[in-house]
Amino acid sequence: MSTPAPDPASRGRISVVTPAFNEAANLAIFYERLVDALARSPVDWEWLLVDDHSADGTYATACTLAASDPRVRPIRLAANVGAHAAIGCGFDAARGEAAVVFAADLQDPPDLLPRMISAWLEGAKVVWGSRLKRASQNPLRYAATRLHTGIVRAFAGPGFPADGADCVLVGTEALTALKRVRERRVPVFALIASLGLPYQVIVYDRALRLRGQSGWTLEKKVGLVTDSITALTDRPIRWAIIAAVGIAVAGFAYAAVVTAHYFVGQPLQGWSSLMVVFLVLSGLQLLMLGILGSYVWRILEEVRRTPRYEVEARAEPARPDERVRE
Repeated sequence: MSTPAPDPASRGRISVVTPAFNEAANLAIFYERLVDALARSPVDWEWLLVDDHSADGTYATACTLAASDPRVRPIRLAANVGAHAAIGCGFDAARGEAAVVFAADLQDPPDLLPRMISAWLEGAKVVWGSRLKRASQNPLRYAATRLHTGIVRAFAGPGFPADGADCVLVGTEALTALKRVRERRVPVFALIASLGLPYQVIVYDRALRLRGQSGWTLEKKVGLVTDSITALTDRPIRWAIIAAVGIAVAGFAYAAVVTAHYFVGQPLQGWSSLMVVFLVLSGLQLLMLGILGSYVWRILEEVRRTPRYEVEARAEPARPDERVRE
């Protein structure tokens, strides 16, 4: 039996979850635009600013905002664990009926929030904010984004916009499911897509970052792509097995050809072909070991019960039902 859509007249609460790393210069402006945007929406709201152990004054700035507005709830993590773990922390602490993930760099305009909330109030379980176009189209970054989007859609299912997404609103059903996740390295957007809930897409033009530099390094992007694959499917292992069988068959066939030529008195000459075969096989073997290693490492993390995050401080007394260590 499906859950009925929230009644707009009930003024349910929305939790805005913002993972932040060195975003002190953007927070005040983002807060002003957030307040202005949500003033036009028929819901109560809270802003969970999760400081991913920034080196600047991100947490102090958020605490200053919280001192004048109780709807602002800053949380500082004890170590830099990445945006997706920080989002998970925000989901765990959320008190709203729905939560929306929104970055503080103002590339995604807060004016988009009322449209996303309206779609949720009309019955959408998940609302994606999908970029219609970017203010800057770096070819390499665009190619990397398209690759990641294709991987998420291939492994998590079609519940992810074809043009990608940078912000998302999850309703009560999805938020409840996400709060149950305890795995350390699960890409949030891929996980939401894998839930298979009906969704709606709201398109917008993505702006340039207002201030500061993005913390998304090439290493983090590669890690995100790897996690998007290994967290949700075992297909790479099956592909490795198929490749291994194919290589073994080709190897036996090549050995048969070499043996036949030897017995007819025409042994094959030259080391070049042998070196090519050796290098190709070695590369494939290392690739397969890397795939297996990624899965083994994920298993080790879960067996050790390593927490996804630890909270260093928060600008409010923790309620009894909120766990500081997750």
